[in-house]
Amino acid sequence: IADTQYEKLQIATLGELEEARASKFGPFPAQNVWLEFKFPLKLSPLNKAIKRAIVRTADSMLNPPIKNLGIKGIRHFGSEIVKWLEEYPPQEFGWGYKFTYVYLEEDGSGGGCFRYLFSRFLREASDLIKSDELKSLGDKYEQVGRKWTEAAHLIKDIPNGGKVGNIQKLLFEIADEEEEVLSALQGVMES
Repeated sequence: IADTQYEKLQIATLGELEEARASKFGPFPAQNVWLEFKFPLKLSPLNKAIKRAIVRTADSMLNPPIKNLGIKGIRHFGSEIVKWLEEYPPQEFGWGYKFTYVYLEEDGSGGGCFRYLFSRFLREASDLIKSDELKSLGDKYEQVGRKWTEAAHLIKDIPNGGKVGNIQKLLFEIADEEEEVLSALQGVMES
């Protein structure tokens, strides 16, 4: 099994894999969930698929089903992070701050990683659908990604005296800027 936590492949018995797949450990327990993928026989025209993907991404970020996803989730994260020092003393939970950094910056789908990928997608899509606005918004989304990278580094530094108030302020800035870019994306796709 490949895991970004380890340099080498990890060996697991089928029994261990079965136990892990049956896990009820949160926040998103595996519980032997079965996934099936269905692929269309005919693909949509690329321009339509691009626009639909952008609209869906913006909508899922702007209108998440629960408060810890999307823009609401960023704001919730910002509100909660000021409680971390008391709930998770850095001397005891240094690994947790490092893990959060890794999730946001190196291996997870959160933080800078998604924003950098999406910004490149938007810039490439701008050429395909002939939209200078999309290119500009892709550039702005990259700037949001840079702020996520900064936030991740600040979180990693909490055990060394990093200030959660600075991180909270930055997370709220990120939420505002990202909301602005996503709303603009919706407007561009609707026009």
